[in-house]
Amino acid sequence: MNDVALAWIRSRDRVISMVQSAEPLTLNELTPLCPEWRIRDVVGHLVGISHDIAAGNFPGDLDEWAAAQVERNHDADLATLLEEWPTYELERFITPELAIVLYDQTTHECDIAHALGRTVCLDDETLSLLTDFTLGRFAVKDHDLTVTLDLDGDIRTRGSGSRELHLTTDHFTWFRASTGRRSRHQIDDLAWRGDRSAIDILFTGIFRPATFDVVERRQIID
Repeated sequence: MNDVALAWIRSRDRVISMVQSAEPLTLNELTPLCPEWRIRDVVGHLVGISHDIAAGNFPGDLDEWAAAQVERNHDADLATLLEEWPTYELERFITPELAIVLYDQTTHECDIAHALGRTVCLDDETLSLLTDFTLGRFAVKDHDLTVTLDLDGDIRTRGSGSRELHLTTDHFTWFRASTGRRSRHQIDDLAWRGDRSAIDILFTGIFRPATFDVVERRQIID
């Protein structure tokens, strides 16, 4: 089994453990980082992805696909959903080219942890895989960019354009910023060097910066 699939399994199992140990009533509260969904709706979306892919129900429009999953599982018994989730064996379908599935899974794992006031437990191997995926999202050629990320001493470069932008931070902060889980104020305060006007290009895709400063606790796992 490939590394992306194994990382997805670890994240799924952490979410199951986190939700099972939560006070049931708190799961009906809204998720601050997904404000239109309750915590249990985020779980319903994640389980719904596994169900749909295993059933061959692939998305046309991603937003409509996700909304249908949330609606379908809106009143479902959470204990049953969590029990069924591993039976779909989504890991059988995950390839490195489908790293977006890991990206979505871990994004929402952290969202749930944030909503419950829990510590995020993403391991370093998973964060490295997520960095690989986020770098692949940049249209650097279209904007004449060279983007260099120095993440915990792990240096990644994308593009060879004349506009150079360099960021020094850690893998986790970069991952969460790339998913719209840091405010523009927090993003601007990171250790950028070079053409700061290019920062906007990195944060104008599907995920825009959060409307509030996001504070998360992360356990360092090698």
